[in-house]
Amino acid sequence: MSETASALIAALMRETAAAAGKPTAPVSVQIDWSRAGLNDDAMTQARVRIDRVTKTLVFAQADLTDADGGRASAAAVFKILA
Repeated sequence: MSETASALIAALMRETAAAAGKPTAPVSVQIDWSRAGLNDDAMTQARVRIDRVTKTLVFAQADLTDADGGRASAAAVFKILA
């Protein structure tokens, strides 16, 4: 599951930085798995949704699914760095 968590966080960092137009750093990341034992080798690309961008924070969500229908989802808050 560590590869799954890394993939979700990397996708969130990439997309929040793009939305903010500046680098970001995680403040809070919560990851939920639909079941234990997701297949790290069969993961699809993470889908990230930016919920809101303020002057200092970006709020986002991400989903990642495997070929067997397992899913990991994340809700995150990122700080916009100067």
